[in-house]
Amino acid sequence: LSAVAATALANHQQLATIIASIQMAQPANANLSALAALVGVADKLGYFTGAGTMALTDLTTMGRSLIGAATQVAAYTALGNVPDGQLPNRLKEISVNVSDCNDISANGFYRFPADTPNAPITFTGVILHIAFSASQAIQYGYSHSTSSLQFMRRNVSGTWGPWYQLWTGANLLSTVSQSAGVPTGGVIQRGSNSNGEFVRFADGTQITSRISATTGITSAAGALFVNGAAMGPYPHAAAFIAEPFAVYTGNNVLATGHSWAASASRPTTTQSALIQLFRTASDGNIYFAQLTHIGRWF
Repeated sequence: LSAVAATALANHQQLATIIASIQMAQPANANLSALAALVGVADKLGYFTGAGTMALTDLTTMGRSLIGAATQVAAYTALGNVPDGQLPNRLKEISVNVSDCNDISANGFYRFPADTPNAPITFTGVILHIAFSASQAIQYGYSHSTSSLQFMRRNVSGTWGPWYQLWTGANLLSTVSQSAGVPTGGVIQRGSNSNGEFVRFADGTQITSRISATTGITSAAGALFVNGAAMGPYPHAAAFIAEPFAVYTGNNVLATGHSWAASASRPTTTQSALIQLFRTASDGNIYFAQLTHIGRWF
């Protein structure tokens, strides 16, 4: 070929290559054009605003942390604590007030003011409501103004049952009390004073105990010997509401002699019966009676 022909052939081949390249190029696309039209700015992220249109939005450090979270745990860590204002009222840091405890239907914590209808107590407190279904639930009530009082009741088939007090180490051994025969205080109360000791139970049972004055048993009484004049009556450590059952036994300080006690009257709600000590033989050592009374405090 002549030099001219060779040059023409080379140009033709180059032109064919250019045409092939053009044919393989990306055809015109509105989305790509919209992306190309965006001006990159720090902390911005492109997003589509419509078909073939885009804009920039903020991409904060918080947003990048959430997008970059590899697991759910990492995502929750990036989110941090849920602000109190984002919670429903029943789950907020300070519970919402209720006007009637029977109206609660959603799970959560609720606060009831004094004298709220169907509350477990007449003063302020909080309630945890746990629903199993629309007609079955459990409520736990907690005193706010009086420590250690806890209650529970159950809703079965849409009807609430009575409140029952729960017992803990805080109120198991504490002052007992009652209202209309229903226990409202501790379970067991023990006390003592100058008149002896007493134990009260939440069901109304009361036991008192004490000892009598000391004496010898030297006065003849037929074939027996007695301490002399009857001793007592002795005040109970705590009063009963009715005449209690009495158990009187004789004892000896030196534990060397035997005796028995007998009552010469009846005990009352506030004091013991008159008591005398007996033996089969005279003994001037020190004897005394142990007095136990069992009855009710309400």
